[in-house]
Amino acid sequence: AAWISPGPAMLVCLRASLRGGLREGALTGFGLALAAACWTLAALFGLDAVFALYPWAYGVLKIAGAAYLI
Repeated sequence: AAWISPGPAMLVCLRASLRGGLREGALTGFGLALAAACWTLAALFGLDAVFALYPWAYGVLKIAGAAYLI
């Protein structure tokens, strides 16, 4: 049943659609799809192996992501 429940990405897209209309929702959906594609490519090229070798790099990535959101 977990695979049919809406996740946070779906809720973000729904919120954007309700607040900004179709265009805002579509742009949010495109951004979420682009982010998923980037993470897929990163995993494909072994970013996980880099983080295993350099654990501090993952911490830097998390801090950079948090700073971006602020």
